[in-house]
Amino acid sequence: MKDLTVLTAYDLIPIHKFLNSIFMTRMKLVVYITAFLGTVLYAYNYLNPPQTWEVENKKAITAFHKSQFDEAEKHFVQALKLAETFSVKDPRLYFSLGQLAEFYRIQSMFLKAEKVLHHTLVIDDKVFGPKHYNKALNLNNLAVNYRMQGKFEDAKNILEQSINILEDSLGKEHPLARRIFDHYTHLLNVMNSSKEDQKAYK
Repeated sequence: MKDLTVLTAYDLIPIHKFLNSIFMTRMKLVVYITAFLGTVLYAYNYLNPPQTWEVENKKAITAFHKSQFDEAEKHFVQALKLAETFSVKDPRLYFSLGQLAEFYRIQSMFLKAEKVLHHTLVIDDKVFGPKHYNKALNLNNLAVNYRMQGKFEDAKNILEQSINILEDSLGKEHPLARRIFDHYTHLLNVMNSSKEDQKAYK
């Protein structure tokens, strides 16, 4: 009579098949789960692309063109935060500052625009120096911001600084110097200033 506690090779075949089927089932399950997670991850990355300066800047511009101004501001600000992690000489930082300042000016958010422009002027001093024409151009932008608020004296003083820098760096007859002088003349006309003030910079 066969001892039921003794297992022969013949007896192990069904067990082997059984274990093998379990193993294969688990392998298929792992494959299915991996494929599912891969699909979910791909979909997430597609719908939520990684935060990069390029992505945030593109989202900001797209939202602006759709008149979604709150959304545009959010992405312009985020693009600037990312740009601030770069070198101060990275052109993306300068570009982001200019875009955000212009966005705020267009939206008549002048105090926010002024803050961004002051930040830009600090970078001008660090990267280009205090007598560079880039600083003069950003001083002109700050003057525009003041003029649009009716702060004419502030705008006048800033434009005088801008003109002095341009005359020293590029010369009085340079097109940029003439353009900013034209802005200055327009401002004086708005202020009904005397002709003597205008002659001083002719």
